[in-house]
Amino acid sequence: MADGGARIAVYQELSGAMTTAEVDGVQQGLIDRFGALPQSVRSLLLLMRIKVLARSIGSVKVSITQDGIMQLFIEGDTTKIHDTIGRIFSKTDRRVEVVSGPPVVLSTALAAKAIDEQALEVGAILQAIA
Repeated sequence: MADGGARIAVYQELSGAMTTAEVDGVQQGLIDRFGALPQSVRSLLLLMRIKVLARSIGSVKVSITQDGIMQLFIEGDTTKIHDTIGRIFSKTDRRVEVVSGPPVVLSTALAAKAIDEQALEVGAILQAIA
């Protein structure tokens, strides 16, 4: 996208996305307008999906450590935190470490080794518990 104004408009639209459907809509608009998307744009869209999904479960931050550990930082009232923890344990078969906070930090090892595959795995985990 050579036009800087158009690029900023896309970033603004993505940053305002509150649902994965809105991110999907931006993606479809980009495909309709420009055709096949380069890897950098696909990565940005994946990161925005992760951000939206994380926000929907009360996570204020998601990180992947160098040794392949996903960390979710959860804030909010006790009920919301307990609900999020309960969904992780009931909707996935992952081993999760819970460290009390604030914020509460939920950590789980990722099977993927490459960062792009780890991001996909994080997205799948969040999708399962959202």
